[in-house]
Amino acid sequence: MGPVALCRFERWTRLAEAIHLTGFAAFAALTVQQSATRSLGPSGLATAVTLNLTLGLWPVVLQRYNRLRAHRAIHAAESRPTRRSGLVDID
Repeated sequence: MGPVALCRFERWTRLAEAIHLTGFAAFAALTVQQSATRSLGPSGLATAVTLNLTLGLWPVVLQRYNRLRAHRAIHAAESRPTRRSGLVDID
């Protein structure tokens, strides 16, 4: 994967992280609201929190980890000397 593709991948990780973070916050607010109105019992609250952490927060952490790896790969690719393709230009 070249530096251009890695930069594109890095941008997509930011978008995916924002989407998952928005969903996490919305579901957390819904869980608090449902718990405050006592519409959600203790087992329902435990289930909601577990699902929100698993399906909402974990992808955010994963996207940040992937973005860190992409940054390292981009910097490594930029610091490497460029290789010549071995093709001869014919004018």
